[in-house]
Amino acid sequence: MQALPAQGRIDDALAFAEASRGLNQPNIAIDAVCERMLLDAGRIDEAYEKYALGANVSSTGLATFRAIARKYPGRDLKKILVKLAASSGDPGRWFAAAKDAGFLDLALEFANTGRTDPRTLSRAFAQSAQKGFPFLHAGRPARHPANP
Repeated sequence: MQALPAQGRIDDALAFAEASRGLNQPNIAIDAVCERMLLDAGRIDEAYEKYALGANVSSTGLATFRAIARKYPGRDLKKILVKLAASSGDPGRWFAAAKDAGFLDLALEFANTGRTDPRTLSRAFAQSAQKGFPFLHAGRPARHPANP
């Protein structure tokens, strides 16, 4: 399979990789090889659409999001998060990534609609308290302390 891209036969190499999916070949490994071939060939949009989510799975949502954001710097980060949340079936897994990226409204939505680890929520609340409680005002206009 690795000889095919060197001959300029990217599509043949992709077809060969796809045909090798099965019990002995983990999908993440195949997705990673296919993604790398497409990125190396300059087919960035195709790599993202077909393989980015599967090739960059990590132990946490934050690590997965960071890996994808690093490989695809031109992509809208908020759209990446929304796509990750939709594809995983558990938006709560992406709470920390949304918070880390500064999308507090999205982080709140993920926390409300998914299962977020309570320890992650506690850390986020403690950090938020140190910064003036930005989560209390996410998604709505901030109020002046004198006029709650």
